[in-house]
Amino acid sequence: MLLAHLAVAQLAPGKFWVLFTDKDYSPYSLDAPEAFLSQRSIDRRLAQGIPLKHNDLPVNPQYVQQVLDLGDIGLLYTSRWFNAAGFTFSDSTLVSSIEALPFVWEVRQMPAYRHREVPRLEQPAVARNDADWQMYGDGFHQLWMLNGHKLHHDGFTGEGKLIAVLDAGFNQAHEIDAFQPLIQDGRLVGTYDFVDTQTNVFHSHSHGTRVWSAMASYWPDSLIGAAPQASYLLYRTENASWEYQMEEINWIAAAEAADSAGADVLNTSLGYTLFDDSTQNYTWADLNGQTSWISRGANIAASKGMLVVNSAGNYGGGAWYHIGMPADADSVLAVGALWADSTVSWFSSRGPTADGRVKPNVMAQGVQTRLANVNNTMMTGNGT
Repeated sequence: MLLAHLAVAQLAPGKFWVLFTDKDYSPYSLDAPEAFLSQRSIDRRLAQGIPLKHNDLPVNPQYVQQVLDLGDIGLLYTSRWFNAAGFTFSDSTLVSSIEALPFVWEVRQMPAYRHREVPRLEQPAVARNDADWQMYGDGFHQLWMLNGHKLHHDGFTGEGKLIAVLDAGFNQAHEIDAFQPLIQDGRLVGTYDFVDTQTNVFHSHSHGTRVWSAMASYWPDSLIGAAPQASYLLYRTENASWEYQMEEINWIAAAEAADSAGADVLNTSLGYTLFDDSTQNYTWADLNGQTSWISRGANIAASKGMLVVNSAGNYGGGAWYHIGMPADADSVLAVGALWADSTVSWFSSRGPTADGRVKPNVMAQGVQTRLANVNNTMMTGNGT
């Protein structure tokens, strides 16, 4: 059952997920999608023959306001796809008041957990041989094994595409030289922190900075990413220190924001599997693409015309071993990790899914991958 893993155990303080019964009496209409979707988002649907659906409609704002009017309650965000909203409040007696509203289906409080990822190994940057690597620098091999350099030569550099990167933070990314060409060109078109509900994402953790650099860097003779001419949205959905199942909901909110903005691609190097409280753990049987919030959200995102790319996970060397969520979702392109010689890395999570589908879907270099780091330095890192 979808909500089975939300049973009360170790709880996220003051964060609640309220699901509504309907979208009746809403001021929004499918006949006027420009009120809640950008023209780029509408055009993406038209280009792919994707009709507007009821789950494209926003949550009824009157329902949200009536919840807020009950007391000292803050709104985190709403979800069109699940007809729900995230709220924060400390007075637990408000739960019964919210549940009594005729348009509220259910109120859920989010259990806490930590990731159990195999740590990413970081190693000093290797010496560069300009004669071998030419303008790509030490990042050449990771593109070469995918024929990325040939795609660049043929003009496929990401130009005209909008890519949303959902991660744990993009610490100091705006100060790194590798990103300056796209920033100065106006191709960083939006940022939002769904954890701290603010627009600044250039803090907290550097994981997103490194992931973004594999795509967006333009640093000749050092690192050129796979899509250096694309435009980008940066969304922080993950608290890398203390984590809650609410972060799956953060991801859904970010995916909906990317959809509204007209993103073509969602890229995430996160995954969810085990909880600190073992009663909250997912099991291999849950890896069916239909159990977790995030996997269901990823499938909806794909149904709106976005390519959803997600790491397979770094659990291959540990007790979990399998892929994480949402990599199990049918419509997610799950990416595993290879050594430079194209052998599978020890940490790359394995498939199949519980219902027998092949995962990961594709593989790429994930061992000693060349990345941009904070303070304008280069590094190598491991991970999917």
